[in-house]
Amino acid sequence: MDRFTKREMILLIALIALAGLLFFGRQMQRVDLSEIETLDAEPVKTIIEAEGETELVIHVAGEVFEPGVYALRTGARVIEAIQAAGGETNFADMERLNLARVLVDGEQIIVPSTLETEVQTAVSEPQADGKVNINRAEASQLEGLTGIGPTKAQAIIDYRSDHPFQSVEEIQSVSGIGEKTYEKICDQITIN
Repeated sequence: MDRFTKREMILLIALIALAGLLFFGRQMQRVDLSEIETLDAEPVKTIIEAEGETELVIHVAGEVFEPGVYALRTGARVIEAIQAAGGETNFADMERLNLARVLVDGEQIIVPSTLETEVQTAVSEPQADGKVNINRAEASQLEGLTGIGPTKAQAIIDYRSDHPFQSVEEIQSVSGIGEKTYEKICDQITIN
């Protein structure tokens, strides 16, 4: 077996180190979003199918081509709001959104980016009265309720997937949520 000379060994280590720096340097580069080409999309500011039909006003932000405020028909879904905002960009992380969820008037949809390092709440769903909709809220929103932690929040989500809540009192049917917990949260929740 041939042995490397000391000089050859140093050159080999230097080349490996340089290759490693180049590889990891590329991985750590930030993308300059100003250099990314965008597709020309026709902005659709209002999607109302029938005259006189009630409408929702929704704010769409994040990884969409035309962020802004849009008027949509009552009963519209998250996917329709994103389409109204020109569609998602190439960096949109659509897996973090429930595209089939029915929208609520005054809500904000934030389309998250695959470039984000921190997980942010993708959908902010404030109710006009400040209450949390137990039929639509995500786990993080449910955990904001008094006495509701991750386990109880998941129990609420599991329960509603089979039995959507017909009244706020029905939340007492969820395992781990009794009368005392209900008394703490009854003024903080809604099903509308």
